[in-house]
Amino acid sequence: MVSLIAVVLPAESAQILIFLWSVAAIVALAIRSRQLSGHARWVFGMLSLTAVLMVTGAATRSVHGQAIGVAQPFPSYADLLHVPGYLLVPFVFYRVLRIRAGQRDVDAWLDAIALVGAALLVFWVAFLSDFATSGAPTLEVGLSVFYNAMVFLALALMARMTATPGHRPISYQLLAVMSVCLVVADIAGAVSSALGSSLFVTVVLSPIGYGVGVAAALHESADEVVEPPVRHEERIGGFRYITTATAIAVPALVTVLDPADSAIGRLGTIALSLTIAFAVVARVIRLLAAQRRTVELENRLSTELGRLASHETAPEFVEQLPWSAREIFGHRGKLGWSNEPAEPCSVALPTTLAQEVGHQYGVLRPECGDPVHRRIFKSFISDSDSILSSIISVEQQAEHRSQAEAARVIAANERRFRALVQNAADAVMVFDPDTGEVTYISDSVERMLGHAPEAFVGKDLSWLAHQNDWDAATRYFESVLDGTELHEAHEFRAIHADGSVRLLQCVITDMRDVADIDGLVMNATDVTDQRTLERSLRNAETIDPLTLLLNRNSFLRETETAIRRASISTTSVAMAIINLDGFRLINEAYGTAIADEVLVELAHRVRQGVRTEDVVARLNGDEFGILMPTGYTNTEAQALVERILAELSETVLAGSRPVVLRATAGLTIDSELNSSAIELIRNADTALDAAKQTARGGVVHFDAAMSEEISEKVEVRNRLQDAIRGERLNLNYQPIVDIEHGRIVSLEALSRWTDSERGEISPSVFIPIAESSGMISELGEWALREACTQVVDWAADGYDEFTVSVNMSGHQLREENVIGRVRHILNETKVDPSRIMIEITESVLIDDTDFIADRIRALRDLGVGLAIDDFGTGYSSLSYLRRYEFDVLKIDRSFVIPLADDSHKREREIVNAMIKLAQALGAVTVAEGVEENEEYAVLRTLGCDHAQGFLFFTPLKAEQIPSVLRGEAQTAAA
Repeated sequence: MVSLIAVVLPAESAQILIFLWSVAAIVALAIRSRQLSGHARWVFGMLSLTAVLMVTGAATRSVHGQAIGVAQPFPSYADLLHVPGYLLVPFVFYRVLRIRAGQRDVDAWLDAIALVGAALLVFWVAFLSDFATSGAPTLEVGLSVFYNAMVFLALALMARMTATPGHRPISYQLLAVMSVCLVVADIAGAVSSALGSSLFVTVVLSPIGYGVGVAAALHESADEVVEPPVRHEERIGGFRYITTATAIAVPALVTVLDPADSAIGRLGTIALSLTIAFAVVARVIRLLAAQRRTVELENRLSTELGRLASHETAPEFVEQLPWSAREIFGHRGKLGWSNEPAEPCSVALPTTLAQEVGHQYGVLRPECGDPVHRRIFKSFISDSDSILSSIISVEQQAEHRSQAEAARVIAANERRFRALVQNAADAVMVFDPDTGEVTYISDSVERMLGHAPEAFVGKDLSWLAHQNDWDAATRYFESVLDGTELHEAHEFRAIHADGSVRLLQCVITDMRDVADIDGLVMNATDVTDQRTLERSLRNAETIDPLTLLLNRNSFLRETETAIRRASISTTSVAMAIINLDGFRLINEAYGTAIADEVLVELAHRVRQGVRTEDVVARLNGDEFGILMPTGYTNTEAQALVERILAELSETVLAGSRPVVLRATAGLTIDSELNSSAIELIRNADTALDAAKQTARGGVVHFDAAMSEEISEKVEVRNRLQDAIRGERLNLNYQPIVDIEHGRIVSLEALSRWTDSERGEISPSVFIPIAESSGMISELGEWALREACTQVVDWAADGYDEFTVSVNMSGHQLREENVIGRVRHILNETKVDPSRIMIEITESVLIDDTDFIADRIRALRDLGVGLAIDDFGTGYSSLSYLRRYEFDVLKIDRSFVIPLADDSHKREREIVNAMIKLAQALGAVTVAEGVEENEEYAVLRTLGCDHAQGFLFFTPLKAEQIPSVLRGEAQTAAA
């Protein structure tokens, strides 16, 4: 209203009206400021002082103007009042800012710089640049610049306060409006004075500004003007869009609409535009960074809430909370608990969480003034409470289920316990500790002692224990009562209902402190049969643990007993020893576990094949002994052994694979009863050795001549062992010739032994002895090393166009480390492996096992050649030729001999088939034992490759070979 009246009044009257209104406003402000307290009192008091200076200055300028005849003189004595007034305005705003802001806020300053820069740019282009270059007096220009600077500084501080987030009371907002009115009025006044135009804007806005200031002072929220507001999270909203758009648009619009003409104008425009641009860009960058930090905090919050949700119990959850807070808010985020809401980052805890931690408030330390942190912290506490409530709910449900399940299990266990106690082999008894009488006994006592359970109730130990054990039982009972003997087992005798004596092993436990028992509990086990068996085993030591047959020692004792009894009754004693042929292959092919299963089955067959009074034992790995102590005749004994051999030759399962084994037996019958047990076993063993050599799969009777033969073999074996170790053996070499051209293509190494006492001993004698005694491997290694050494020596002399064959026995091939020993000999002698041919007898390949196949492949990998010796004498030639790769097939002499007779066409066809088969397989054929020209002619006609025999060469000593190779000696048979 005052503004409208001032507008229509003459200038002087308007000034008087505004002056009076201003004085009234100042008085009102001064009075109101005295009624306020604290910072609010100081603020409104300083505004009153500022208003006094401004109004007094305005009056002074008017009086001065009237005195000199100038309407608004500038400069004037009024400036002495205006200068401190203008300085006071930004000072007051700065103080308000310091009190309200509470902390440094770079973002708010950037907003203020952008807004004030835009306003200053407009003012610079519209007025200040032209005024600065108008040539006005320096004092006038300086004062104008000072006033404008103070005005825009006040405007910047006001914008900075406005940009500070938080609550703004009505009084604060009215003060802001007052400031805008007075600033605009002042700027308008300055412009009007400089241009000499009307003061219309000043006349209108000044009364409004003072009126709004009075309203701000009188409003009930005046005390809250300078209270620090609670900071809120800053977000990109409408005000931010307007601020940014205005700050960006103003420089462009000003440059386009009113480009500066002067250098100073352009320089000022550029500087202000760059300042605005810097403030806007910096503000946007910081705003985006703040948003990014907010997103990171929210992502960490989500991650940690997921981790908290993975816990299954409330204590684990509460223990994890501080660690999750640290993960969310970084190393400074320390979560604590409090009962006082005094700290800025103190959040009231929901009921569930408060109960678990025992406090009312959660506090994030150190104090956090960041509103984003506060919001995330509140979400963290709220969501944690929801998760904790879910965990507790699940725990309660699980507890209810567990209790129900526990009750069910307890009931089931009680039923199971009753069933076990009532049906167990042991008897359970409960005794009254005071009277010693039975108060409970399980039903199993009837099976143990033949009396019904009711018969024991009310009776003491004297009715249960054997009378001779009553004292010991009483002492045991009393020792449990006084605690000197606990859980110790004692054995007592008891009388069965049928009058027999049973041995009970008893353990008494003191359970007087157990509810529903309140007594001594005794567990009794019948160990009568167990102790009887233990004594039997301990005294006899008779059992082989695998087959449960007698062992060798007990078999020997049983034989001695049988001989003594037979000498009284003048009956004969017969004994057989049975050996399983090739059982070692089961071990090698299928492993020990499968071999043991097979052995147990075969032992059962032996046991089933004899009479009840006969004794069966396992003498060693694959040998069984049968003692027939009750007068067998030769015919009866042989029939029994042959029947058992037939049973053993039936198919047996090795794992899941059926196999067929063969057994050989030696039998001896002592009718005169003049042999000891050891002699009887030795005679049966001698007969077994004879059977292995002449009647495998059958049974051979012992006779005196065998004993002499065995003695001879033992003597030869001992001398052979000395010969091998003393290197008193030697090798002869029989050449193998090319049938087509007659040249020597190979040599076969043959072992020869000349004993110092017995002279020349045939290989047919000492080779079987070496095989049966286990010396064949040692003999074979000696022969291979000797032959390799000789080949190297011949090669050094220039004889290197032939190979040397060395025999390898089946026993040697099955040795565990045979491949390693052959490799060692080849490396040791430095022989060319391609010049060595290993001959393997065809019978070794009959088993057709993976084990043999692996060994043959390993030999070939060493680089040596392989030959089949005695080809055609086996039983599965086509089978092993399919599996194994050989370089040479040696046709056995038994197929060569009939070739000299034209009537043996069938034999010729067999040999022809062998040659064709070898050719198809890429192998060379060698005919063994060729002694007749007719044999040689047929072999040549059939296409045989090579031959050896007396027709060409006899076995030669090593020193004869060079001359034979040179053709200087001819030792072939005539």
